[in-house]
Amino acid sequence: MLNRPWKVLTSNPVNRFHPLNRGRISWWLSIPPRAGGVRWYNLVGGGHGTVTGYYSVATWRGSSRPGGRSHLHFGGDTSASYCDMPCAVTGPPLTVSFWFRASAISPYQTLFMSRDNGPSGVHISGATGNPLTAIWSSAEAEYDGSTGLTVSIGRWYFACWVVKSTGWTLYLGDPSSGTLMSHTFTSSLGSRSITNWWAGMDSASRFWNGDMDDISIYNRAITWSEMKLLYDESWAGYPGTLRWLPSHVEASISGDTGPASVRPIIDGSLIGSPNLIRGVLVR
Repeated sequence: MLNRPWKVLTSNPVNRFHPLNRGRISWWLSIPPRAGGVRWYNLVGGGHGTVTGYYSVATWRGSSRPGGRSHLHFGGDTSASYCDMPCAVTGPPLTVSFWFRASAISPYQTLFMSRDNGPSGVHISGATGNPLTAIWSSAEAEYDGSTGLTVSIGRWYFACWVVKSTGWTLYLGDPSSGTLMSHTFTSSLGSRSITNWWAGMDSASRFWNGDMDDISIYNRAITWSEMKLLYDESWAGYPGTLRWLPSHVEASISGDTGPASVRPIIDGSLIGSPNLIRGVLVR
């Protein structure tokens, strides 16, 4: 998430008029930690909470994601963290996008996976080179491990998984080289209802070893041009998809968390507060 989240409007932080927010039913981001541990916030559908099972290495980290964003680090073993993400969606169609960086790569490490009705999500394959791949439901007929979408340790990537009734496409953007790769798997995909997701692990406790943030879930299949715009918007710091403080208010605030009279945004307990004045929540 942003290193200076207090610049975003506390009340209704998401710009509902932006075309990228159409059908976006969940948008999970990290913010600087406050009392209660590492935070993982859903800007769209609520369900904010702490990172489940985290330990000292699995924490919020700032300023190293492309565009100067912060992120969450996942430790990659049975004592490591994962994020419980309540979000109900029936698909296809659906879309999931996120940023990630690997600290280590091994077969079947999971980045993002459904918790119910069999595994559906994005993980590392056991094929040669351990490429990034996706699976819809638990049937091998809905899985292709040899995508060719290989990733390198220590490099940030943007991933976007678009699921349709005729199959799925997985996009992999590499900002360091300026390349965008994709793999399409064609198969007739059955409808599934998913009520919960995990970030950083699957039901077999295969944990992600690395970093991740900015997970969006759509109840539709976004287009090629929307996927590229989503990448650009995330890179630039969400200038259009979030709602920002007026410039005259922003200019009067300094510091990563603002002065004592201003709280960071995106806390479910603050939304709708009667103390909201021009987008700034005062104590």
